[in-house]
Amino acid sequence: MNPARRNPNRPKVPDLVPLIAAVYASHRAGCCLHVVTDDDNWGSAEFALGEARRNGHPACIAAAEMMVQMTESQISRAVKQVSDARYAEFLAAAEGIAAVMAKANSRGPA
Repeated sequence: MNPARRNPNRPKVPDLVPLIAAVYASHRAGCCLHVVTDDDNWGSAEFALGEARRNGHPACIAAAEMMVQMTESQISRAVKQVSDARYAEFLAAAEGIAAVMAKANSRGPA
């Protein structure tokens, strides 16, 4: 059994979300966390922590240190929240680009 299940003081999902978001803000591919966050390997937090420490990435270390204290379910929920927010940002940007293009096209040829 995952020891995190027995720890009532383990970090909560809202604690992890901003740490993952901070990594993605500077590393769109998830950096050291990508094995967990992008590949759905919720049980690979220890691996991600080792990679983060080996690479000396403070933001990845902070997130992975928190992940190793959490259940796989908590990690997957935190990743989903970050992913949903990133997708919403993408859609908003795409809609903005589409609006600019539609306006440019409505003016006719230059």
